[in-house]
Amino acid sequence: MIMDFKELIVVLATGLLCLADAQSDEAGCNQNRYCNDCINFHPDCAWCNDKEFTKARCSVNRALKDDGCREIKKPNNTELKTKSDDLKDGSFAHDPIQLTPQALKLTLRKGKAHSLMMTYRVARNLPIDMYFVMDASYTMATKISDVADRIEDLIAGLRKSFTQNIEIGFGVFIDKPVQPFTITTPRVLENPCLIQNTYCEPTYGFIHRQRLNKNTTEFIDTIRSTNTSSNFDTMEGGLDAVMQAAVCPEIVGWRAKSRRVLVYISDAGFHFAGDGKLGGIDLPNDAKCHMVPNVRTQRAIIGEYIYSHSKILDYPSYGMLAKALKDNNINAFFLVDEAYVHLYQGLTSMIDQSKTMRMDTTGSQGVVQKISDYYRELSEKVKITGVNLPPELHITVATNCSVSTIINTYRLPTDIKEMCTNLDVGKEVFFNVTVTLEECPKESGKRLLKLVPSGLQEHLEIEVDYSCDCECEKSAELDDRCSNKNGTYECGVCRCKPGRYGEFCQCSRAEGDTEEVMEGKCIRDIRTKKICEDLGTCECGVCKCQPNYEGTYCECNNNPCINRTSGEKCSNRGTCVCGQCRDCKDDYYGKLCQCPPEQNCRNEENGLMCSGHGKCECGACVCERIYEGPTCSLCPKCDRCRKCGYRECVECLDQKGTSALNSSTACPVCQALKIQKVDRFSDIEPCGYIDAEKCETHYVVDCVNNDIYLNITKGKICSLPPDPLLIALPLIGGILGVGLLLLLIWKILTFFYDRIEYARLEHEIQNAKWSNTENPIYLNPVTSNENPSYRGNKN
Repeated sequence: MIMDFKELIVVLATGLLCLADAQSDEAGCNQNRYCNDCINFHPDCAWCNDKEFTKARCSVNRALKDDGCREIKKPNNTELKTKSDDLKDGSFAHDPIQLTPQALKLTLRKGKAHSLMMTYRVARNLPIDMYFVMDASYTMATKISDVADRIEDLIAGLRKSFTQNIEIGFGVFIDKPVQPFTITTPRVLENPCLIQNTYCEPTYGFIHRQRLNKNTTEFIDTIRSTNTSSNFDTMEGGLDAVMQAAVCPEIVGWRAKSRRVLVYISDAGFHFAGDGKLGGIDLPNDAKCHMVPNVRTQRAIIGEYIYSHSKILDYPSYGMLAKALKDNNINAFFLVDEAYVHLYQGLTSMIDQSKTMRMDTTGSQGVVQKISDYYRELSEKVKITGVNLPPELHITVATNCSVSTIINTYRLPTDIKEMCTNLDVGKEVFFNVTVTLEECPKESGKRLLKLVPSGLQEHLEIEVDYSCDCECEKSAELDDRCSNKNGTYECGVCRCKPGRYGEFCQCSRAEGDTEEVMEGKCIRDIRTKKICEDLGTCECGVCKCQPNYEGTYCECNNNPCINRTSGEKCSNRGTCVCGQCRDCKDDYYGKLCQCPPEQNCRNEENGLMCSGHGKCECGACVCERIYEGPTCSLCPKCDRCRKCGYRECVECLDQKGTSALNSSTACPVCQALKIQKVDRFSDIEPCGYIDAEKCETHYVVDCVNNDIYLNITKGKICSLPPDPLLIALPLIGGILGVGLLLLLIWKILTFFYDRIEYARLEHEIQNAKWSNTENPIYLNPVTSNENPSYRGNKN
């Protein structure tokens, strides 16, 4: 996988170089007049320094060589390793080397990327410096004692897992001994724990108690002898302690090649920049060392140092503390009470290689485990950071961490992120660093930058120089070649005095005119700003074109007019107008006036072009298959190569079969022919032979060189008389089918009609309305007449 990564980097770099070279013709190099402008315009531009060179001096390397330039100036990136010690593990006799190379020099050209390889390996027996910054307030007494009880377990675990070369030290902090952070009455100043009815040490900002060393017993004894103290508010001055531990390496004892770990233990929050004003402290923290020997009490211990500016300087800010830890390559680990974890996480989010964890309530065993886990995490990861990176450089870092198929890439310094984790001891990781100069700085001089594995003391130191100027320009001098010393001659060209311009400073500007104005007269399209279309030079406001180019702006390319055969323009028979031949002489024609008159193709005997057997192309006849001669009038094969000839052979073969070809007497007419069987004829109208059975065979006669080919289709096309039954039966069947269909339709219609009528009848019966009136035609059979003479009984 390691070799694959290296090979991939090489392939990518090669591809980019090829792409850049392929686009170099479009780089517009030749619009740059002076050497330094040329080399800074595009990384593929080169400069010709020959004194007698007359063509465009700024161009691509290949074009300058083709034009005959002998002295070509094309600066390239260079790399020189000045220190490249091999990787090795550490021991008590020597420090480890985890990064190679350690120093190199680069020379960069603007726009040209340069790749360099760095190798990192987690070393065995890497020295560890672990400095404890502990909160010594009254509430921390038990936890301080617990750390003393378990420190041997911590050291033993680190030695077993990582290295024997461990040094430990510690310091303690409380807070600034000023109001409102501390009660400043004399009795409380003398004994801050008066309210707890016990005695403790007077309040202080930060005391360095033990310098880093290998004596674990001394470390434990010093911790056990540490007295606690107290302050008034709930927050502590821990950031003052961290700052002094970071910026006082001589006092703390940080070693040059060790991995530095600062362990911060507290059960309270912290004050930060601005809080000091509450106590009347206006001066901001200066991030400098202010530790002095501790002589404030009679029991001061030799080797102890105390922070002298606790009452003078404000607390440090987050950013200031982050910078101090990064500059001194210190990895910070904060073990704090659960109530303040969120506060410390806000701090560590700004500090590289730092972490906040909750202090385990189970006691010192949890503290030891968390410290071990933090160091293990540190040792198994790496990322590359930059120091003193110049703004004009574009720097990217790429790696596959030696295990992944995905290449991680980020830019320095803006995109720093974790790159490789879970690294094994002894495993090499390769980093490809690409450095590109984006802009030449105004101030010349070398730059010194560093690439650092975050949290370690090792680094790659890079001294960078820039190729932004041409050496030949430094030897400029007045010269008669520049129109009577109207300019200095440098790098093969004249740099004109004010008021003069042109290739040899031969042009003078009118008052108020600038060189840009005069060059503007040579620019055809203001959008592209190409002087003379990049095909000539502007002299005194007039374009002087390259060979075979003409026009006001050299816009006409006359190269298409050149006859490549004769090398003459328009074959020396016409006029070239902006790339096109016109007015061809002597009836010649064609794009290059290269074609003789078409009259040469005409047959004078019959007046036909190419005798009707060919086409006239560019003054010469292209004859059909068997015709020859300047006008296609000759046909030596016409008699024996008629397309439909040799019908007798086709008839003989049809009657006797193709086996007759094996006999010299069966079909003698076929003996001079080459018989070929084909499937069909697609591009020619074939000839036909119909046999006695009315079957047709297709054939064609063809001549190739001196051979006569008879091409015959493999199958026949037979036309048979129509069968009466095949005509009558479909006709009768059609008539019967139509009749049956009509009968079926009539039956369906009548069926539905009867259904409708019956339904209507039933509907009327159901909806009938009968009245009780007497039938008007009914006659009662009984008739009654009254006797008029009968008067009846009046009584």
